Amino acid sequence: MAAACDWVAGQTVVVCMGLGLGWEWWLARAAGMKWSQVRNFRRLSSGTVPAGTALVAAATAFATTVAGTWAQPAPEPPPRPATAVSAK
Repeated sequence: MAAACDWVAGQTVVVCMGLGLGWEWWLARAAGMKWSQVRNFRRLSSGTVPAGTALVAAATAFATTVAGTWAQPAPEPPPRPATAVSAK
């Protein structure tokens, strides 16, 4: 099960990185620039910036989930049944 999740996560990362790089290429072309001016794969920052962006997105998603769970009202205990009082 874990291997299947890792496989799907890996495929998702590859697809998203491909879409992001394609988008950068398209924007650079629309701006009349060479793509090599935007992205140079020989520098370390070429990989760290997208990885940092993905980490920030994951942290934001995690924080949103935690905040949503924390902000929900606490469940109240069920009301106690009324006890009958007998007159003596």
